[in-house]
Formats: sequence, structure tokens, C-alpha cells
Amino acid sequence: MRAIAAIAAGLVVFVVVLVVIGSTIGGADTPAPSLGVASPAASSSASPAGSPTTSAVSQATRAEIVARLAARSIGVEDARAPYRPPESPLLQSAPRLVVEAFLPADPTAGQIVVYEFPSVADAGSAGREMARFIASGPGRVNFTPDSLFVLRQLGETLIFYTYAPGSLAEPAAAAAVAEALSTIGSEVPITG
Repeated sequence: MRAIAAIAAGLVVFVVVLVVIGSTIGGADTPAPSLGVASPAASSSASPAGSPTTSAVSQATRAEIVARLAARSIGVEDARAPYRPPESPLLQSAPRLVVEAFLPADPTAGQIVVYEFPSVADAGSAGREMARFIASGPGRVNFTPDSLFVLRQLGETLIFYTYAPGSLAEPAAAAAVAEALSTIGSEVPITG
């Protein structure tokens, strides 16, 4: 009887170890369920820069971002870690690339997302949807109360940047990024 109990206890320990190892190895890159809204830590791509299916259109927008920020002495690099902000459904399924503005006092801030769409009209529709999402109750709760947003359309791309001044060591640097991005393309107004 004791032998059976010892075997059963050993089997339970073995199963627990397998579950822990499986969740650690297999689940490290698996995003948590999002209930339709992606979390900042989740990414649909193994590439830190975003989706590998972006084209020269997104790269041209990236170059414009780099130029506008360089004019203000703000460095830009490809994202070092996956980043995905809360998004409306059309943005969730769009190819994207992510760059980071170099903010020395806030090294985990400064992510700028470029979304690519098949046409200017599709980008406009997606931008308006994202603006409504941000202004809505369900969208707004995904951002800190003092969050500020930049949502711009440049041709077939959308540029999205958000920051919360109250949570940054140097909010003026983040505001400078926002100001520079606000000179690219046309504004997608967020009202509500």
C-alpha cells in the first residue's frame, strides 16, 4: 500500500514538473488572451520591429519619422523588444513596424508604431476607427488617464504614438517626439 502511495506521489510531482516546464518553455512568447484588445507586451510578430510583411511604403514612413526626429536631435532605432499598444480591430490585423525614439531618462518609452494598409482610403478608415476606439470607454481604459496621443496618416500608413507625462521622468522629451511626429502627414483627430 505504501509503495502505491509513493508511486502516486512521485507521479503527481512528475506531472507538476512537466506542466511548469511546458508553461515556461512553450508559453514564454504566447500572448495572454486580450478580449479583443492587444496589450502593450503582446506582439503578433517574432520580430521586435513589428510585422515582417511591411513594404517599402512603411519603410518610407519610417525614414520620414527618422528625419523629423533627427531635426530635433532625437535619435531613432528599430524596436529592441516587441511592442503592441491597445488597438482597434483594423490595426490589430495590419502589418506594422515599430521604432523607438531614444529617450535617455525613459528608456522603456518612445515606441512609435507604423501601420500599413492597401490604400490611402483603407488607412483613413482604420485611422478613424482607431480614433473612435481611443475616445471610447472600452478603448480609453487601456491607457493611463493622462495619456496623450499622436495619430497621423501618411499615404497608406498610420503613425501612432502615445505617452503619459505623469509616468515619465522627462515628459518634455516625450512631448518633443509628439511635436515632431505632428508635422508628418495629416492628423487623424481623436475626439470624445
